[in-house]
Amino acid sequence: MAGCADCIAACPHDALSYEAGGIALDAGACSGCGACAGICPARAITLDAPEPVTDGRRLIAVCARHPAARGRPAPVCINRAGLNDFAAWALAGIREIAIATGDCDTCPESTPRHLASMAGDFAPLARAHGLPGIEIVEAGAPDLKLWSRRAEDGPVPARRALLRAITAPLRDESAATPPLQSLQSRDSVFAFAPVIDANACSGCDACVNLCPEGVLTLINDSDGKMRYGTAAAACTGCLLCEDICADHAVEVSAMHPNPPEIALVEFSCRACGVSAHVPASGRRAASGLCPVCAASGHHKKLFQVLP
Repeated sequence: MAGCADCIAACPHDALSYEAGGIALDAGACSGCGACAGICPARAITLDAPEPVTDGRRLIAVCARHPAARGRPAPVCINRAGLNDFAAWALAGIREIAIATGDCDTCPESTPRHLASMAGDFAPLARAHGLPGIEIVEAGAPDLKLWSRRAEDGPVPARRALLRAITAPLRDESAATPPLQSLQSRDSVFAFAPVIDANACSGCDACVNLCPEGVLTLINDSDGKMRYGTAAAACTGCLLCEDICADHAVEVSAMHPNPPEIALVEFSCRACGVSAHVPASGRRAASGLCPVCAASGHHKKLFQVLP
């Protein structure tokens, strides 16, 4: 089970919690504020929300508790947006978000992070990939008038689809490329990047086998050389690679360049004889032991019985 608990930490109503089988939702406590959906790096949670109102390069977001809203939008907090939302807006040409909020400090739906702080996190990532950041400004009278007219034209969506999302399959294989992955098209700074410590790595391949996005790969060249490769653009920051690594050799870093490939050396374990591989530059290369023998030490107790 992934150690990522961003959704649980973000929920202002403690509607999400750990259970033996995974993450549980208390539907009665959920208000549909959307904090969990916005913060989820893997886009595993979705919920119904009003379509944002756009005016050229400007997006207009109005809180349900603002006087201009008169309760028309669904109770999705406008501060709920995450990196994937900002990436989608940036790719669509949005350069400003005009917001009209209620009193966030006293609002029971208020999420821990506000839109301005997420915009600050997104700005260096956008610049690294050739796009300007997105500025947060206060909505003026023309913005509120346009938003009000658009809000009256469309239906108000259902309160939430969060329960359906959590009980549905985690990933839609036919879904389009996530906006954050599409944004990170150049070999520059990435939102998340798994970094392998060559000295600690035992070459067990658990992280490679478990990564749901194929970020970490074992590469076999035609000349027999092996190496670990990383495609950080696809990393969602789910932390599964960190959690599965018994050697604590993997760390997912934020706003990090793509890690270099790690050359591997292949050998036959001197204790049990199985084929294994470890980072060529790591301290384990000299041991000559496979991950199991290195961890268990049972090879030290082996002896031969002669007839």
